[in-house]
Amino acid sequence: MERKIILKVFIGVFAVMLLTVGSLLAMALTTGNTQGTTTIITTQQNAPVMLTKAEVTTIAQQAMAGTVTEVELEEIDGKTIYSADIENNNKEYDIQIDPFSGQVLQVVEESDLSAQQLEIVNPTVSQEQAIQIALTQIQGTVDEVEAEKVNDIYIWDVEIELGEEDYSVGVDMFSGAIVSIERELEDDDDEDEDEEEQPPLPQNAGVTVDQAKAIAAEATGGTVTDFETKKRAGNTLYEVEIKKSGQEADVLIDPATGEILEIDWD
Repeated sequence: MERKIILKVFIGVFAVMLLTVGSLLAMALTTGNTQGTTTIITTQQNAPVMLTKAEVTTIAQQAMAGTVTEVELEEIDGKTIYSADIENNNKEYDIQIDPFSGQVLQVVEESDLSAQQLEIVNPTVSQEQAIQIALTQIQGTVDEVEAEKVNDIYIWDVEIELGEEDYSVGVDMFSGAIVSIERELEDDDDEDEDEEEQPPLPQNAGVTVDQAKAIAAEATGGTVTDFETKKRAGNTLYEVEIKKSGQEADVLIDPATGEILEIDWD
């Protein structure tokens, strides 16, 4: 009788041990599968894709009616954005767009000040003082300084070259405060544009390149610094770059007639 009782106890203990080991093994397998699944999900995540300039142009035109004149990838106050310039009713706007989501971050109204307007504004911070303030931020070579009105704030826009990088430092004309620091970035679209060849000279051109340069120089009273051909509305035009008294202008000329179509002063 005692042997039967001992045997039953032994069988019971052995059964409990088997159940315990089985449970532990099942938990280990489940945990392993869960960790494996998590690893697979993590490796399948994709990095965000930057929008192209063509996509940004469409977004800018949806945000504001007008003509998009330029799209650039920039770093403004440490944040990367797309900057799309739009002309609308003789006014210029800078549409700042997130390069990944396409969200319009800010619409900035910009206008260059003429010498007469600058005299009326009468800034308390001179151009020379603005240059020194800008150089405390970017220790490079000053390329150009422009007087601008940006969203009702009058600023000196100091353009600085540092190595191969271009910066723009905005200095308040009255307080001397740094309004913005912008750095021009190069993206894949820029590299593609650099690799593209200029459109060939039109076969029916009645005006030579030298004649086009002479026309542009005579019309502006400046010096020719560059020449290239440019496509606009399916037509190939001459574009002559002129420099005069520290200012630059692009002169568009009809290659067939020599007519000046546009003079754009920077």
